[in-house]
Amino acid sequence: MKIKNLTTLALSLILVLGIASMVYGAIPDSAKLQVTLISQEPDPAEPGQILDLRFKIENLGGGGTDNIFFELLPEYPFSLYRGEAAINIGSMQAYQRGEEGIIVHYELRVDENAIEGDNYLDIRYKFGEITSKWNYIKDFIVRVRTDDIVLLVEEVESVPEVIPPGEIAKVKLTIKNLADSLVKDLKVKLDLSSDDLPFVPIRSTTEKKIYQLDSKSETGITFDIMAMADAESGAYKIPLYISYSDEAGTDYSKDDIISLIVGDEPDLYVGIDESELYGGKKAGKVTIRFVNKGVTDIKFLNLKLRESDDYEIISPAEVYIGNIDSDDYETAEFDLYIKSREEIVMLPLILEYMDANNKKYSPIRKIELRLFSSSEAKKYGLTKESSIGTLIILLIVVGGAGIYIWRQKKKGKKIMLLEKLKEKLKFRKK
Repeated sequence: MKIKNLTTLALSLILVLGIASMVYGAIPDSAKLQVTLISQEPDPAEPGQILDLRFKIENLGGGGTDNIFFELLPEYPFSLYRGEAAINIGSMQAYQRGEEGIIVHYELRVDENAIEGDNYLDIRYKFGEITSKWNYIKDFIVRVRTDDIVLLVEEVESVPEVIPPGEIAKVKLTIKNLADSLVKDLKVKLDLSSDDLPFVPIRSTTEKKIYQLDSKSETGITFDIMAMADAESGAYKIPLYISYSDEAGTDYSKDDIISLIVGDEPDLYVGIDESELYGGKKAGKVTIRFVNKGVTDIKFLNLKLRESDDYEIISPAEVYIGNIDSDDYETAEFDLYIKSREEIVMLPLILEYMDANNKKYSPIRKIELRLFSSSEAKKYGLTKESSIGTLIILLIVVGGAGIYIWRQKKKGKKIMLLEKLKEKLKFRKK
């Protein structure tokens, strides 16, 4: 009886195992799966991109297995783009590895708001279709780099804003890290090597280094430079080179351009050059000289003489001169009738011009025109006797001389007649 019961129990056990085998598939005692993430494209991925992942599945064990289910478990910032997350990869033989391993491909979308850094994905697999036992493999690293991983030169400040030739300026760059992660080994270089750039570094090199710049933060970098003494006025483009690394050790570089302005405010002297007017109630010409004493050229000089109760403008009141180079001069003439008898008459000039960088200037200059009395003018040799007066004096002198000579001749004739009369009287007496 005992033998029969044992036989019945053994047959029952064999039947149960057979049914389980048909339902759940072969349960490998010696299969050992290894899953490897073999590629990520692109690497690193950027927010909004489609990410291609490939996994290799290998069987390192000595027994084969059937009916393998494989599933990717995407979490934020990843979502399945197409296909199914759970797939049946079929069977694997013992020691099926290397080039014989099974490649599983997934396409994921990276969320547009994903931040930079390492993100993690999990997978799981099981043997048999309805078994509840899953085997998990966690923390496959997927790299994400935000597309704004750049350093922005947010501001360029030059003190002074316009650098005079021969002067030193401080050039400050404000650099902001727009990325969601820090950057390291930041290097900023101004390239002043071109012969066309009239700048030289002062007290430091043209390269600055910063160890680290945190996410969304900014820093200031200052360069001391000098504009050369013979620098021409104008705006100059200076190449700017920036290099840095992210947290993953990826190197980046950025080329940019900043501009610096060389120039100075014009130094324009205005004064009387020549004048025919030395007294009031007279008309004459006044010549005004415009001297560019500064280092920057003057362009498009136009001037207008204002009306005044002290004088009347006979010639056009507005004169266009044009350009005056540094260390050069030009003149303008006005015909005036002076109505005032004051010693000083002011000539207000409205000037309009630009410097070499096209900055506009509109100053008003008041020029002193000094007047003299007739005696003062003669004393200082500013006036001469008129030709009419000289002629009258000459006529008076000549006329006087003529009358004198005529009188002398007439007087001589009278003496001769008297002498002759005396001779006649003497003759009669004899």
